[in-house]
Amino acid sequence: MELNKRKQFSKEQLINLTREDVEFWQERNELIPSMHTSMRLYQAEIALAVLTAEKAPREYRNGWPLAYSDYAAGRNDCLDELLDLGEGDDN
Repeated sequence: MELNKRKQFSKEQLINLTREDVEFWQERNELIPSMHTSMRLYQAEIALAVLTAEKAPREYRNGWPLAYSDYAAGRNDCLDELLDLGEGDDN
């Protein structure tokens, strides 16, 4: 199946399906604990967190997992100002 020919689905449908996956793997991990079920549960929980997140912190969107600190906050403010200055530049 080509990607452009797949059936369309909504984000809400995907979230609901992922919630079902989390529930399934939670139950499975309680009944038959193993590395596999733990990993599948963790994978489903991560997918659900990503799908339901409001907005990713800029540090993660840009690939730098900085812990939040005064340094990081100040650095982010400076970067935001620089980016804002660059938006008006037509070069």
